[in-house]
Amino acid sequence: MILKVCALALVASLSAFLLRDFGWKGVPIFALICFVGILSLAEGYLSSVKELFLNVGLEHNISLSVSAILKVIGIGYLSGIVSDVCRDLGEATISSVVVFIGRIEIIAIAAPFFKEVVSIGMELMG
Repeated sequence: MILKVCALALVASLSAFLLRDFGWKGVPIFALICFVGILSLAEGYLSSVKELFLNVGLEHNISLSVSAILKVIGIGYLSGIVSDVCRDLGEATISSVVVFIGRIEIIAIAAPFFKEVVSIGMELMG
């Protein structure tokens, strides 16, 4: 799998380099399309990893925690990727906003767990 991904990434990068060298202005859109194509190669593996996490969560009755972990990982990757694309397109401000909102959403997902940890700590102390 990784050999296919690396080969496709190298071909896409070389193509984008040549297109940029010829002065084509649509290179960022081409790169985005290549990104989606490369990501679609790994779709089966991504879904199997998700199923693994969910099955572990169900077996040990921690599905809420596993769900939160998957959301945080997904938000982190998605906001990072979108931020990089925006930055590559020359939109640093939009890139910063995407990262900021992603962080806020991660905090919102983690806050209930933090509250639970603090309450457990307070019970142990008193």
